[in-house]
Amino acid sequence: MILMKENLRLMPQQFNNYPPIFFMRGHKDVKAIKTTESQHCIFYVHIPFCLQKCTYCVLSSLIKNPKAFENTLGYVEKEIGIIVSQFGRRKIAAAMYGGGTPSNLSSKQIAGLYGKIYKSLNFETGAEITAEIRPATFDLDKLKAFIDCGVNRLSFGVQTLNPTELQYCGRQNTYDVVASSMELAYRAGFNNINFDIIYGLPKQTPASFQETCKQIFAKLKPQHVCLYLLIVHPGTAIANLKKIKPEIFPSERDKQQMFDIFIEIARQHGYINTSVENVAQSNNLFSRYQRLNWQGLERIGVGPEAIGFVNQCQYVNFSYGQKYRQAVGQNRLPIDFSYKLNGEELLIRKIILGLHNLKIKIDDLEREFGINIEKKFSKQWEYLKNNDFIVKNGKEITLSDKGMKFFFFVQSQFFSDEIREKEIKKVLEKTMSNLSIIGYPPTPLPT
Repeated sequence: MILMKENLRLMPQQFNNYPPIFFMRGHKDVKAIKTTESQHCIFYVHIPFCLQKCTYCVLSSLIKNPKAFENTLGYVEKEIGIIVSQFGRRKIAAAMYGGGTPSNLSSKQIAGLYGKIYKSLNFETGAEITAEIRPATFDLDKLKAFIDCGVNRLSFGVQTLNPTELQYCGRQNTYDVVASSMELAYRAGFNNINFDIIYGLPKQTPASFQETCKQIFAKLKPQHVCLYLLIVHPGTAIANLKKIKPEIFPSERDKQQMFDIFIEIARQHGYINTSVENVAQSNNLFSRYQRLNWQGLERIGVGPEAIGFVNQCQYVNFSYGQKYRQAVGQNRLPIDFSYKLNGEELLIRKIILGLHNLKIKIDDLEREFGINIEKKFSKQWEYLKNNDFIVKNGKEITLSDKGMKFFFFVQSQFFSDEIREKEIKKVLEKTMSNLSIIGYPPTPLPT
């Protein structure tokens, strides 16, 4: 299942693709994906394997089904072969192995799938290769199998350390479980660990979130932390809960306070912002995969529901099912829909994704696109600067703390009229309302 317009991330979350995924449905241009002159790229592999379904997850998943796991792995490995034949030996600057949870695989399965990827593709020397793992789902043998496949960075799906909030997530990774899992990872030889955490969970309060942040930044001290706003997708268990008990979910004001708490505590313990939603112990520990993605590097997506961007074309794979298996079985890319971006869309994509990295250089954009970017978006730059969302220093644009908090709103200033007016008008109206709630006057949007 792909994110649709009713699932758009409200502030301070953001669009991670442009045009938005929902806008692409009904389009298909597989031919454009097959040819590309670019050499460097990033690589994403999605496997839908889970111990249990998280209450907020909208993706398809296979739960504790060894036979289905093996069957799916066979198709994903075959898709890897299709990718190699169509894209050749392109250089991979960074890779992300996600899901689902790769650590749910056995050591043998890890070696089989990710070993094939490591041997078949042309990874740059020193390429960052990250595997998403769930605390308590791995042992030393699995970690060593990952290392043998080139994995040098781990991403822990922590979400929260509060026992009550964990229950509402459908997870069990308490502080002690996470701490022991980190110790095991260090013993195996890993020294670059990311935590994913969520705010906006049922029963979560600014005080409980503050405690989770203190435990993470003062005690566990991972090298990198990524913050996500809970998105309540229709059809999920957590969406059903919100219909029944909306009062147990934090208010918009509380969620904004949680965002501030995250930034404040991270900075108190020496962490720095490496992107809108990421903090790290130093600039050297940023997520290279994410940074290159925001810079617009081509992304090859493999596996059910994977998203890619190749040759100015954005695509989404089929979810795991008959259509995915049939396409791969016929030696075809299993693409559900795809969209070839025009010049205007490529420019907007470069701006709104580039701002994830907190700063963009107008000179670089003008050289790449051959137009006067300052003049073309003069109203947007002026509005954002005058309302303290950005700091403009000559030809360099930097997000302010306010701009980070309301990043979706910053991005929205550059959307095309069709997307902005027809598809996300309600989201923008709610964003303006929320700005007013916390003390920012709802200044009219530039036209």
